[in-house]
Amino acid sequence: MPALLDDARAAGAVVYDATRGEPWDLPPPAQLTVFRVLQEALSNARRHGTGRAVEVLREYGPARLDVTVRNTVPPGAAPAVGPRPGHGIIGMSERAAMVGGTLTAGRTPDGAWRVRLTVPRPVRDDDRRTATTEEAP
Repeated sequence: MPALLDDARAAGAVVYDATRGEPWDLPPPAQLTVFRVLQEALSNARRHGTGRAVEVLREYGPARLDVTVRNTVPPGAAPAVGPRPGHGIIGMSERAAMVGGTLTAGRTPDGAWRVRLTVPRPVRDDDRRTATTEEAP
């Protein structure tokens, strides 16, 4: 993820990055989902909120990882026109669903744009063994 943030900064974006909680590992499919959603969200932030700061927050909880990308959009800004407008959110949502996660995107009450990806924490093999052992008679 640091490379994505560096790329966004190199393209002229001001990116603030914060992490809450103790990071834990994701399986490769979930890692790819987080990477691609963050990549799309940063791209959209640059496209729709040019010159506005972007905030990236990764929150590691006991059961899930939340990745939030937030930026302000100038009042009255027209949507960017591209070859396929509107498919980015659909693609991000589909990626999230493939790993058991969710994605929300939209304006916040203060007028910012927010994309939030939630990915469940994988159950470790030793957690499965403990649960199975505890359930045994």
